[in-house]
Amino acid sequence: MNNNDFFMSAFKEITNIGMGNAVSSLSMMLNKKVDISIPNLEIIKLSDIFLNMEDPDEIYACSYVKMDGDLSSSLVFLIEKDSVKRLIKETVGYEITNITDLDEMSSSMIGELGNIMFGSYTSAISQFLNINLQVNPPQVAVDTFASLIAESIVMSITFEDEVILTETEIQVEDWDNIIKGKIVFLMNDENKNKLFEFVKKVFYGG
Repeated sequence: MNNNDFFMSAFKEITNIGMGNAVSSLSMMLNKKVDISIPNLEIIKLSDIFLNMEDPDEIYACSYVKMDGDLSSSLVFLIEKDSVKRLIKETVGYEITNITDLDEMSSSMIGELGNIMFGSYTSAISQFLNINLQVNPPQVAVDTFASLIAESIVMSITFEDEVILTETEIQVEDWDNIIKGKIVFLMNDENKNKLFEFVKKVFYGG
């Protein structure tokens, strides 16, 4: 197993723990049974994220946070347009046609979903790797995929740096459609190497 394969195997285990924690929190918030699957998790160059998108100018809603402590990075949780409409209809109780016109209640719901996903994700990383992480309160934005990623990039990251892309699917009891999203873990090469060393230390004591 090469270094990248080892890292991805370990990080997928950490992510599964985080999403398991998110299931409990979302179930309580929605008062329904929730299941979260991770169909894809990969390390990818930031520039390649845009190449892999069918339409980088498609509109998404997102929550994003800055993370400090033993790692310095940004986390972005992007929700597809149709999934945002479904989420608002089921939780707030009315339909929207244009997600760029989210009202305060709808934005709050997106922020709360992001808060749960980030909290569960970073808590799993912090506890599993025994490191200190602080996450700022999430901000909510609606824009094109490309613009949202650009706005969330930490100052020292470049398009040649690798990021961790996690695709998520949230299935809620009695909801017809799956809520599809992406978590993008944005960090520069220095912090990626730090993360890799933390993972190695846990698994190999190195």
